[in-house]
Amino acid sequence: MRIKQALSLMVAVALLSLAAAGCAGGPLSPAVRSDIARQMVAQRPALSRCYTDALTRNRQATGNMTVNFTVTRAGGFSGLTISSSSISDPKLNTCVEEALASMRLGVPGPDRPVNVTYPVNFTPEAIP
Repeated sequence: MRIKQALSLMVAVALLSLAAAGCAGGPLSPAVRSDIARQMVAQRPALSRCYTDALTRNRQATGNMTVNFTVTRAGGFSGLTISSSSISDPKLNTCVEEALASMRLGVPGPDRPVNVTYPVNFTPEAIP
């Protein structure tokens, strides 16, 4: 498959449910949990661009990534890191970190900082 053909693939970036939210710092309210999910979904186009670029480097690139971050009392996201990835592509990791760095809650943040783990799945899907 050529690079152009790889780019003609529809890129599916599945943002899975909030995995282990509130492990260190207390549980998240339903409103905060929902807003985190909305923020992640809003970043889907940027994540798709990151993944499309990864496919130009490796047309076999597919897999899961785990993103960790802290939701601050002010509603910001800090300390964003990729804790694991089954796709060996440092440029993809950097692109994802940069894409998610500007996220901010639209609702008031938690009473105290909360660590969140969020899984992301990158899969190419052929256009019918």
